[in-house]
Amino acid sequence: MNTNQKNVYPLKIPTIEYPDFSDRLKIAMEVRNCSVEELAAKTYLTKAAICGYRKGTRNPNLIILRLIAQALNVSSDFLIGLNEYIYI
Repeated sequence: MNTNQKNVYPLKIPTIEYPDFSDRLKIAMEVRNCSVEELAAKTYLTKAAICGYRKGTRNPNLIILRLIAQALNVSSDFLIGLNEYIYI
């Protein structure tokens, strides 16, 4: 994630309001304008797996977490709620 680019600024997503991975995944996908199909293709996962993560019925392992974070250009800390900022 390069914060030195023009027009890049932080968007604060409060952990208290959006504590779960599923909530933060939805936000990251919305901010990056990424559909379930696109994320599945970028991460080599199935659409069912992505939907499970979005619904909160599944949790990713560390390898999958890293793939998702890279595909969405967000930090894994943001996705798991340790960081409240996503750079847009």
